[in-house]
Amino acid sequence: MTPFLLAQAEAVPGYSYKYPFIQPLPLWDQWWWTLIPLVVLVCVAYKGVKCSYVREVPVEASKMTVFVLVGFVLAAIGVGLVVKGMAWYVG
Repeated sequence: MTPFLLAQAEAVPGYSYKYPFIQPLPLWDQWWWTLIPLVVLVCVAYKGVKCSYVREVPVEASKMTVFVLVGFVLAAIGVGLVVKGMAWYVG
């Protein structure tokens, strides 16, 4: 386990990461990093079904992965701007 994860796990009193695959990883503050492998796997599975030739799958899946991740980032920025604008308008 990386020192960062160990330090984060030690920051929570009473939590010790001793049993992999039984206990969840201590990613409470960095949960959004799990979106990257999720998007990659979904895109590979989707393009694996939709592409007519297997050699097209890596290129098409990587394009789709980039599009989806950029979309997530733009959506997060948009939602953040709306929330900040509402807080400014109300407050």
